This record gives sequence, C-alpha cells and structure tokens, in this order.
Amino acid sequence: MLKKNIKLMNITAFCLVILVGCSGEMIKNQIVFVGIDYTTSADTFENGNTDKIKNIVIGVSENLKNSDVLEIHPIHAFTETGIMGKRTAPKLEGNLRDNKIQQQWLEHDIKPFLDEVMSYKFDNYSLAGTNIYPIANKLRNRVEQGYKVSCYIFCDLNQEYDGEDFHEIFDGLKDPIEYASMKVQSLNISDALHGVDIKIFVPGTPEGSQTQENVRRNIKKFWKEFFRLCGSKVTIEDL
Repeated sequence: MLKKNIKLMNITAFCLVILVGCSGEMIKNQIVFVGIDYTTSADTFENGNTDKIKNIVIGVSENLKNSDVLEIHPIHAFTETGIMGKRTAPKLEGNLRDNKIQQQWLEHDIKPFLDEVMSYKFDNYSLAGTNIYPIANKLRNRVEQGYKVSCYIFCDLNQEYDGEDFHEIFDGLKDPIEYASMKVQSLNISDALHGVDIKIFVPGTPEGSQTQENVRRNIKKFWKEFFRLCGSKVTIEDL
C-alpha cells in the first residue's frame, strides 16, 4: 500500500510539472517592438506619415494586456544604445471593466507617449547615419528573455553607417542575397529570431525618392533575406 501511494504521488507530481510548464508557455508575455527611423534621409515625418505610424502602433497596442510590453526604439546612427521608452499593459480583471481599463490605458498612456516619441528632436550627431543592424540584436535579446515578439519597423531601410552605404552597395556592386547571407554570418545571428513576426513599413511621398529609385528593389531583397536567415517571418510594404 505504501509503495502504491508513493507511486501515485510521483505520478501526480509529474503531471503538475507538465501542467505548470504548459501554462507557463501559454501565458508568455508579448512584446511589441517598434523601430522608427528619425534620420533626415527618410520620409518618416512627411506626407502624413506621422499619423499613419501612430494609428498602426495604437492598433497593435489594443491587443496588449496583463503586463505585455510596448517598446519603441529610434533608428539613427546610435541605434544600439538608443531607446525612446516602454509602456506596460494593465492587468485585466476578466469582467466588464476590462474594456474601460484598456481604453484608459490607450488614451492616458499610449497616445501621449506616442506624441512625445514622434515629436522628439535629435541632435545632428545622432542623425548623421542610419544603423539598422542593432534592431536584430535587440530583438534577439527579447527572444532570449522569453517574450513572444512582434516587430514593427518604420524605415527607408538604407543602411548608411561606418562606411557601409546601401545606395552604393546595391547599385550593381553587390548581390543582395549573397550580401545578406554574409552579414547574418558575420553578426552570428542565424535563426536567432525564430518565431518573430516582422512587419516593415517604408515611408514615402508622392514625389518618390531620386536616391532610392535605382536601389530600393535590391534593398528590399536584402532585408527580406536577412531576416529570413535570422528565422523571422517578414513582410515589407509601403507605409
């Protein structure tokens, strides 16, 4: 009888471990990671793009709850060390008050935060280049921290930092697919972003961009392949 009880206790404990593990996976917190290009070469704040970005971020924030996180980072010369800030979603009660709690958070926290983010003025040193690669490093950190990560990038996608200029590289000088493979290997980030959904929105104007006209297609090819090799699902579209 004693052996039977011990066996039953062991089975019960094993089942509890499995249940706790499964529930832990189910309640993994989400993080919405937003990267915004502030450099003067991008059309981020032209042609009503500011409001478009705000609307997209507010829309995805509506799905955050129970300590999920909205995190916004600048894209400029010092992307690795720059951050605009974070906001944590409120705990919901599981009743009719939840909608009111969520709407209050959006109105009194998220919208004022976005107003600050979109009106921030950087110095000329920060705006002197565009370094996009650190976004991948930051996303890897969030994955390693156990978050379920989705990423929204608003950027013209032109890497222009430390002697590397995509306007020159992809104007017939390099193959974008081969170059993406080389960069992923050099950054040691292959498959490090598995499960991360990345949506990239390229801001523009009705006039278009003379400097981007001949290279935009190859730049898009590069980033699609880059993030694919990182293990991500990625889409690129005009804002």
